[in-house]
Amino acid sequence: MMMHCSVGAFYLMQEFGEWVYPSNKEYIFKMMDYVALGHWNGFGQVGKHENVFYSGSTERTSLNDKRNSKGFALVTLGETLHVEYKEIKIRPIVLKEIECEDFENSVFDLDISDIKDALVEVKLTNLTVLQSIDIQNSAIKELFADALHVSVKREFKRGTNEAYVEDVEALSLEEYFILHVKEESKENEFERLKPKIQELFAKYEEVSDDTL
Repeated sequence: MMMHCSVGAFYLMQEFGEWVYPSNKEYIFKMMDYVALGHWNGFGQVGKHENVFYSGSTERTSLNDKRNSKGFALVTLGETLHVEYKEIKIRPIVLKEIECEDFENSVFDLDISDIKDALVEVKLTNLTVLQSIDIQNSAIKELFADALHVSVKREFKRGTNEAYVEDVEALSLEEYFILHVKEESKENEFERLKPKIQELFAKYEEVSDDTL
């Protein structure tokens, strides 16, 4: 028997439309030589059922999966059932950090010798609002062109002159963000950035409807 589903709440992935196998139908498992399950990305036997297994994925499916080994199940059917997990070598996950207080030197000092075909997570630390506008994810990804996949995380620096608004709910996100940038930047810098911010928000509104 082969299925792609969650058997019990433990194996839920919090995905839209995922199917949970009915618990009152689990008696059927005893009638099978073997039940091969997909959906859960780790290998393992399911609960009390000696013949029900998730094979797991053969590749990491997210950065949350970075500490888990990957492999496949070798199943031997006969008088008795034998299930053996075979670990395989897969692409590494590589973590990189760019210190945005010294952005140019931090980029210059990056070691990219270990990123070939890897899954790379780049963390931008001590990032200011102004830098965040100018530093595009696409530009960061270009630094790691040999990687299979690059994800970028941003950690913002907490400034001492943060903009505070008495009634944030009365403002749109665009207005609040522009206010914040104005407080953090010099006048000529603000005048340069304001049209760029408005353009970005306009593009967002064209493809998004937050009321849905």
